Amino acid sequence: MYEKEPVFADGTSMLLFSFFSCNDKDDDDDEDDDEEEVIQVNASYGGDSGNTLKLTYSGVELLGKEIKFYTSTKKTATLTLNYVIPGEATTELTGVTLTTTPPKEDDNEEDEEYASEHEYEYFFQGTEKTSAGWNITYTGHVFADGDTRELIFDVEVTMQENILQGTWILSEKDPLFFDWQSDGETIIAEVEYASMPGSGMSQTTETFSSLLAQMGSQALLASRVLREVTFHTDGNITATYTKAGSTTELDSPLNLVHYYLPNSSNDNKIAILLNVDAIAALVMSHSSTRLSVQDILALIGSFQSLLQDGIPLECEFVGDDLQLYIGQDVAESILTDPDMVSLLDEKKFELDVMGNVVNVTVYGNELPALFEETTVFKLGLSMVQQ
Repeated sequence: MYEKEPVFADGTSMLLFSFFSCNDKDDDDDEDDDEEEVIQVNASYGGDSGNTLKLTYSGVELLGKEIKFYTSTKKTATLTLNYVIPGEATTELTGVTLTTTPPKEDDNEEDEEYASEHEYEYFFQGTEKTSAGWNITYTGHVFADGDTRELIFDVEVTMQENILQGTWILSEKDPLFFDWQSDGETIIAEVEYASMPGSGMSQTTETFSSLLAQMGSQALLASRVLREVTFHTDGNITATYTKAGSTTELDSPLNLVHYYLPNSSNDNKIAILLNVDAIAALVMSHSSTRLSVQDILALIGSFQSLLQDGIPLECEFVGDDLQLYIGQDVAESILTDPDMVSLLDEKKFELDVMGNVVNVTVYGNELPALFEETTVFKLGLSMVQQ
């Protein structure tokens, strides 16, 4: 016998109620699946996160950085770049459109079925202009398989035009200059020529800086080790150089040193960012410095903030020559640091100046008192634009 469909007091049938109940459950399941999926890819990548970051800057790998990826919708994401763009502690890319297939390289490319090899995977690309004036173009994708997560991020950037951009060659006269003037007459170093034992000469700040500038300029001009310095529009600094005893010109790699203008309206101040890992390896390759791995790590720890934010340099034009140098405030903050004072106290350096070996002993414990009486400190390079 046919039974009539039950009806609720408001006239709603059980069949209709059951239909909507099932749909609500399906919606809840979909929301749970969405939440589970984004949880898998929402993470920090690089740094100490344990998740893999493959980052390229101007097409070259950039190490030691961290990027955070977050999405709640699977349609758009926010990426937070930590110390990737020169001079920016964080760069936030918001509203980044996500797709589950790779973007087309051009509009004429035919649609092809994409079969992902990963459990969860998203692709993205876009452009951004930061408040500091950097123009950013980026592409990348993120994926997760179980506990394995990886973010691939390729970025190209350009900065505002400034007076430094271009290629510079060393000045033919005094390419290295060092001016250190102090009201005191404290001895800062002893200089002795290896070929003349017992010829040690005591040096005050003024005589020591003048001697080093003279020896350094002669060495640079004679050896032509440093040929050119180029300030690129992406913030990279590269150098053309030759190794000792060779005439073959080499170019330093990208992403070794970057620069930026702390105040975009003031071209007289720039900041230099160093790739710490690469610089440490370079220092260690010169055994004459007598610095150990422990020494380098101690210095890195002492100046971590300076290395992250950049080393401030001054720029001045003297005729056609651009003088780029470390000023008194920066030099004092570095050379009076207790770790640096301890490292340099009675430290012996062996310098080869045009075939003559010079032994230099520095008295680091005198540095704090010397800077209390220092009136001028300028150490840098003099260059002419090519």
